[in-house]
Amino acid sequence: MLFYPSKNNNALNRRPFSPDQLTGRAMLNPHYRVLVDRDTRAICDSGAFQDDGVARPRLQPWAALQRQLTFEQWLSWQVTGTPDDWHFESIITYDQMFGVDEAMIDGKKVKTRGTIETAQPAVDETLRAAAYYASQRDRIQGRVCFAAQGINPDHYLNSCVVPMLDVMQDGDWFAFGGFCIIGKVPSLKPYFYETVERTLPLLKKRGVTRAHILGVCVADAIQFASAAGRRHGIEMSTDSSSIEVNSVMGRVFDGGRWQQRWSKAEKYIDYHPRDLAHANIETYSQWSSGL
Repeated sequence: MLFYPSKNNNALNRRPFSPDQLTGRAMLNPHYRVLVDRDTRAICDSGAFQDDGVARPRLQPWAALQRQLTFEQWLSWQVTGTPDDWHFESIITYDQMFGVDEAMIDGKKVKTRGTIETAQPAVDETLRAAAYYASQRDRIQGRVCFAAQGINPDHYLNSCVVPMLDVMQDGDWFAFGGFCIIGKVPSLKPYFYETVERTLPLLKKRGVTRAHILGVCVADAIQFASAAGRRHGIEMSTDSSSIEVNSVMGRVFDGGRWQQRWSKAEKYIDYHPRDLAHANIETYSQWSSGL
């Protein structure tokens, strides 16, 4: 299991933050203009999570893709001095999460599982974006990573994965969306396990041999997905910003579990969040790659 640490800032508590230098990989977001090393294998998220319709408006698929490509060109200028000598390893399609695992309550975005009725419009919008990205392959230097959504395994596969496969090609990437809340809602883990197990053979049959899990680093979920990927001949990867968050809170990743090592009062005295984040990212990356 390859780990792509999120990098949304160039510094963490006033010290340079460079997870890409530790892992050689990074998950980037067009909302955050950060720098990476030239040799970094970077995935570009769609920015859909931040486009909540309140603080930031939702975009049409063509505008979302253009935002990613503009970010890519800017990064190429920064790392190579030219606009075209560096590109993202993969670009994720512009999915819709509202109605699936997000909702607006009293004007605020809340992580909560929806129903089939609320999720179907989101899936339709996700599929519309996927079809547009597929039509723009000649503009995308890296791989297109098609993000899926669904409320339960049957809905996920029948309403999203199967129709999405119609616009995918050999060598494309697939992304499991809609599961970033399983750390807080462990009752969703059986849905995740079944969805992964049923989706991977369909991907393999279609010629897709790379699957990415969006925003999940819960140890047992990652262990299951890694084993499933090996069984079905699919290379797996994941990303998360939670390693950074846990580090700020004084937690240490050890042996597949998080341990509370320091208290808030010991912050900056016995540990610095940036240093701990670097150590945890390196440890987590080594742990996940050995699964």
